[in-house]
Amino acid sequence: MNIKLVVTDLDNTLLRNDKTISDYSAEVFMKCKDYGIMTSVATARYITGIQPFISQILPDYQITNDGTMIFHNEKLLHGFYMELNSANEILNIIKKENPDGYISVVNDDGIFRKFASLNSASPNTYESPSFTCDFDKPLSKPPFKIVMECFRPELAADIVSLTGCRMITYRNENRYAFISNNAGKVNAIKELTLRLNISLNKVAVFGDDINDIDMISECGYGIAVANAIAEVKNAADYITDTNENDGVAKFMEHNFLNI
Repeated sequence: MNIKLVVTDLDNTLLRNDKTISDYSAEVFMKCKDYGIMTSVATARYITGIQPFISQILPDYQITNDGTMIFHNEKLLHGFYMELNSANEILNIIKKENPDGYISVVNDDGIFRKFASLNSASPNTYESPSFTCDFDKPLSKPPFKIVMECFRPELAADIVSLTGCRMITYRNENRYAFISNNAGKVNAIKELTLRLNISLNKVAVFGDDINDIDMISECGYGIAVANAIAEVKNAADYITDTNENDGVAKFMEHNFLNI
């Protein structure tokens, strides 16, 4: 396989269930540089929430926040901003229809969170700068992403219908992310390939969840880990071993590096 760029999701794909990366996987990723292959992660996490992982594998690029931000050398290379009026409309709907639920907004200044009245999850300690906010005033800066926790899927669908945004969902979670229609993991990869002047056909991607389906379907080589949801496996060109058994690294070693 003639691969120029490898992109992998993190949680339940490259990361093991205990949220660690094996020494073997880290070694394979580092070896890519010797073969002239660039690497990137593509994750729903914020950039500071992945620092422990990128310090192990040293990817050339980091696609974060569900494909709304692209980083290189810890600097924002490209951002897919939401339209400000649309973002404020989304927040107004959430505050009216789901007033006691969790909300987070990511913009250039960091992560702003309003925690749920009950059963509030603790913030990721790696994610900073992080601020508590009640969103009593309209946003003054366009965000990259708005997330709400809600047990009413119909409300999330209504928000999409009313505002024309794109919605991201996650398996086994009651959280819904709203982003620009121009954003998403595959759109971030396309932006990156344009900047690097490489063909999308020479990009290999790994994933497991709903927000990975677009990149699995549209990039040159889409590979699902064995623990992926059925929709991802159906969209993939190949299926590798599970995240617990270094599926990403095994596929890379056997097909890209021939170590």
